[in-house]
Amino acid sequence: MADLTHGAIRWKYPKSPVGPEEIAKVEAAFGVELPADYAAVAIAHPGARPRPNRFDTSKRKGARLKTFLSLSDKDAGNILQIKEWLGDRLMGRMVPFASDDGGNYVCFHDLNPPLQPIVVLWNHEQPAQYEFIASSFREFIQSLY
Repeated sequence: MADLTHGAIRWKYPKSPVGPEEIAKVEAAFGVELPADYAAVAIAHPGARPRPNRFDTSKRKGARLKTFLSLSDKDAGNILQIKEWLGDRLMGRMVPFASDDGGNYVCFHDLNPPLQPIVVLWNHEQPAQYEFIASSFREFIQSLY
């Protein structure tokens, strides 16, 4: 399994350090198990901004990822604050883990082990819909350009 925490992606502006305890806290809050690849990136590059940061969805090309959400309760706009702020606007078992420049969220969807969750873009202007991005977190990270 290739290491997604290093390599072609440059990570800028990391936030407060996190570890397995914060991963477990987020999993408990959402009632899910997060993908191991995501957890490794979240720990290695907490709340950082990846470069390259462009991705395509099923409906558009060249969307721009702004930042990964911090898992630390020390940081404003962390994943648990976003969960509270969005409330039940997210569809089903959706977990936001990054944001784009337009106030939308890149989310895991269908978190049902042992299957890998898909990665989608949740549009705040059309909260009952989402745009497919990738079949897994690994595929999402590898598709950034």
